[in-house]
Amino acid sequence: GDDPEIFDIHPNKDLLAVSNEDDNEVTIINLLNNKVISTIEDVGVEPEGVNFSPDGKFIYVTSEGTNSIIIIDVDKGNISNEILVGNRPRRGIFLNNGKEYWVSNELSGSVSIIDTNTQTLKETIKFKVKGIRDQNITPVDFAFDAKNKIVYVTLGSADHVASIDLNTYKLIKNILVGKRVWGAAINTANSELIVTNGNSDDISVIDTNKLIAISSIPVGKTPHTVRIK
Repeated sequence: GDDPEIFDIHPNKDLLAVSNEDDNEVTIINLLNNKVISTIEDVGVEPEGVNFSPDGKFIYVTSEGTNSIIIIDVDKGNISNEILVGNRPRRGIFLNNGKEYWVSNELSGSVSIIDTNTQTLKETIKFKVKGIRDQNITPVDFAFDAKNKIVYVTLGSADHVASIDLNTYKLIKNILVGKRVWGAAINTANSELIVTNGNSDDISVIDTNKLIAISSIPVGKTPHTVRIK
């Protein structure tokens, strides 16, 4: 489709789902033969984030233009539900063994938490950073420290990463990084968090034990996303 944004792979590794932002569609691809097997239309306006549920039964899609999460039934190949969240939802992550789906709301400066059993909104976390205007707090990406049960949220133009206690939903600390922090990924040891800083053309390495940035590494222009192999 037109303007593919984000993709995710089914837990069984046989399907790939990708959001097509300009077409307002999600394309499902069979990875065994690399062929498109279906297209789900009208998944809101400007779909971006795409996540298969851990059990592989559903696809959760963030729709920026309609401020909602579109839920697709994988077996039926159709939309089964729509949940309103904050303004301009960007990315999502399944947590608590798939019982919760966290969504970053870029223009609301918040995260919405969805109960996946009832498919209803259960909690909203509103971010605050000392000395930063609310309109400059623009959360986008997530990373999860499974060892310490900490959820990291990049706060975009606020130039900080928020660390949130998974169980209490309370802020632990805002961590100062580079300019317009965007993408995030944590290493397998849960000891370092890597984030991309789009307006300072570098990545920050965060010590997850001390919750501080320990180094800055220059990279190419406007880094966006990071993955750790």
